[in-house]
Amino acid sequence: MSTPVLTAQEIQDALAALTVADLLRLERASVTYAVGIGVEARDVVNEAIRRALDGTRKCPKDLPFLIFLVGAMRSMAWAARESGKEAPVIESMSSTLDDSELLTELRSTDRNAEEALLACEDSQKRLKALEALFQDDEDAQLVLLGDLEGMDAAEIRALGGWDEGAFATIRRRMRRRINAAFPKGWAQ
Repeated sequence: MSTPVLTAQEIQDALAALTVADLLRLERASVTYAVGIGVEARDVVNEAIRRALDGTRKCPKDLPFLIFLVGAMRSMAWAARESGKEAPVIESMSSTLDDSELLTELRSTDRNAEEALLACEDSQKRLKALEALFQDDEDAQLVLLGDLEGMDAAEIRALGGWDEGAFATIRRRMRRRINAAFPKGWAQ
């Protein structure tokens, strides 16, 4: 049995009903999720709303709309990070009849060389900004390192020896410091 979802009109009504506090929460969440994916914070919010309106993302009727939008932004940011990972080189293991070299093929990407270089430079600038932001907080540096290595929360907690409450406190402290340092998102 499928869960009932909001219609486009109900989504428009829910958007109109968002309070100033809700909009501030959305902005802060978008700033957090925009880090490392190469887009502005407002674009993350706009894309989540667009996907909700066009039906790409379905909002269950029993889920608060604000929570749905934040979850959609988190999911989109994760997908953007996953798609941005380095693509493997595909190498043919078969040789031709005349014993020539093995065929090597690079997997095609959506970015051209210039865009890839600019994205890499932007990522390096963001990383340096985050390292500078947390230079006086060893716990935050350890969490940042774990995130960059692709570790999940349990692995990072084990690495730092934290329980779930202490880990959540560190994450909250990091999020607040990022929001204070970049209130409008990452600006180059």
